[in-house]
Amino acid sequence: MSMKVHIRRKPQIEVGRERLHRMQEQAQHGVSYAADRIVPASQHAREVASERLIEAREWSAPQLERAAEYVETELGPRVGALLSSTAHKVQPVRPSRRSRNVALTMLALVTLAGVAGIMATRRNSMLAMQSDDTGEPMPMDRERAANGQVRTP
Repeated sequence: MSMKVHIRRKPQIEVGRERLHRMQEQAQHGVSYAADRIVPASQHAREVASERLIEAREWSAPQLERAAEYVETELGPRVGALLSSTAHKVQPVRPSRRSRNVALTMLALVTLAGVAGIMATRRNSMLAMQSDDTGEPMPMDRERAANGQVRTP
């Protein structure tokens, strides 16, 4: 251990309290002085602000009415027309019904040709069977069959 002796002063509480008391008094004096100056200034500012607010409202009301009228009469229809034309541009092109009708017509014609071929094949086979039954060729029957005159047995 060292041989030095530390001497420590005792805090002086009384001196600190007086300083604190003086500082509090000065702060209270500053607050009251500021309040005396700020209260009238804030009241004046409030009055001026309320007057300016009324003036601003008086000026803005007709401006808003004009803007509303413009939107209703000029801008609204323009925007509507713009949206409508955009919708027409965006809408996909419908496929033409003509190509579908052509395809259906072709299918019908092919079907009719097939049915006619089947009917002709049956007539020819029936005529061939009739000529086989009698044993003699029947060229006249074939002509009649082609003309729509069919012989019944």
